[in-house]
Amino acid sequence: MARGRCAGFQTSRVQARNKRIFDKWLACWTQEEIAVSEDMTQQTTADLSRTFTEIGSLAKSGKAAAEHAVDFTVPIFNIWKQETGRE
Repeated sequence: MARGRCAGFQTSRVQARNKRIFDKWLACWTQEEIAVSEDMTQQTTADLSRTFTEIGSLAKSGKAAAEHAVDFTVPIFNIWKQETGRE
């Protein structure tokens, strides 16, 4: 029973750490800066950040969001055409 709780706690710690690393990666921190702040090697940081760009490993709903398939609607007018009011 206790072993299961410890494993769950460890999993949540790793997930929280990975989220912090992802947020720092999005904020354009270098791998060295992330490694120092998280007390890990630069290689471990590089390995984790490599997974952030792999769209193939995302769930189906995550892929759709990453490809903007769920939040994009085709414009109903030509946004590049300048309307002058005279024709």
